[in-house]
Amino acid sequence: MSKELPLFPLHTVFFPRMLMPLLIFEERYKELLAECEEREEDFGIALIRSGQEVGGPADPYEIGTTAHIMRLVDMEDGRKHAIVRGMQRFVIQKLDESRPYLVGEVEEYPLETGSVDHQLMGHVEIAFVRYLQLLKQTQGTTVSISNLPDDPEGIAWMIAWGLQVDSLRRQELLSIRSLHELLKRELDLLTSESRILMLLDADQVKRTKPSRSMGSISLN
Repeated sequence: MSKELPLFPLHTVFFPRMLMPLLIFEERYKELLAECEEREEDFGIALIRSGQEVGGPADPYEIGTTAHIMRLVDMEDGRKHAIVRGMQRFVIQKLDESRPYLVGEVEEYPLETGSVDHQLMGHVEIAFVRYLQLLKQTQGTTVSISNLPDDPEGIAWMIAWGLQVDSLRRQELLSIRSLHELLKRELDLLTSESRILMLLDADQVKRTKPSRSMGSISLN
């Protein structure tokens, strides 16, 4: 069953269960958030396919995530600061551009869970921990994770959020239909990205390792 959903296109992929801060200064999006807060309704966040976040129109990808307003604060300079939580995925069927902000006719797009492959789940979790260690070791990047999910779907979305890959691959993860396929794709990405990080680490060690001088040899 379809419904209308106000849309906030961003150059960011937003995942279910995750938290994200928003700093809003455009009047159309301040209006969107104020109306959603007043009506106690959610809005949708979708990655921009073409266009801009600020000023002009934006064409979003079809699959996005509904955002629930956890906190909305009016700042002294007129901007709004929001903390939102990802709820459910949706797929856009139709766009309405007649209002100050985009509105989509959307349908829910739940992740198909079925029976969980616990062996695959374990491999993915181990690969994710190793990946985070390599990120910190090679790039000094620490991914802070609190309130760890205790269910497979929540863990899968946490890993999708924690993977430091480009927006297209993040959108690919968001769009996958089933939990099993999502975990398989995450394991592939974690394996390939970790391999790259290990090569970078080896190169850094090679560059910083002091050279050993053999000295001079005199032949009499």
